[in-house]
Amino acid sequence: MGRQIQELWIEYYLHLPSNFALRNEAPANNKVLALWTDTYSDTNNVQVVLEYERNGVDSSYARSIVISSAGQPSNQGDRFRSESFFTAAKGGAWYRMRMHFRCASAGGTTDGVFEAMMGDELVWRSRTDYQFFPSGGSTVNYVRNGYLLGYANSGFTDQTDFHIRAVKCYDQNPGWVFA
Repeated sequence: MGRQIQELWIEYYLHLPSNFALRNEAPANNKVLALWTDTYSDTNNVQVVLEYERNGVDSSYARSIVISSAGQPSNQGDRFRSESFFTAAKGGAWYRMRMHFRCASAGGTTDGVFEAMMGDELVWRSRTDYQFFPSGGSTVNYVRNGYLLGYANSGFTDQTDFHIRAVKCYDQNPGWVFA
């Protein structure tokens, strides 16, 4: 992203292909968004990942993983209530994706935020006890790198082409409400 960012709003349009299908192959961590400090695998800095995970024939949980955050080296498996995040029934259409991330203001505080919407549906809101602050005494409290739609670890049987357009990033709230 070219600089250190403590708060970020991301908006883009995502086309789920008409042949989209949820597979039950392991591993099931299919990336939607990843944000990290300097090195993806550095467990002493901030890293947050939003994924989808199959839950039945045509439903998926939104899942967030805080890989490193003060006192929380791994929070894998936290699921949000939406079971219709990415589904075959949603295939063949465009969806507005909106995400908001904020690091904690200081070590020991719980004012960090991560929330996401797909269309008008809230698909992720972080737990209120996430600190989003580095562990191990590090004072690095920002994200600098990220990606949209990283690796789909469960894979696809057929060629499955996703499309993204109109990506916008903001360093202050453009007026969004995550409800």
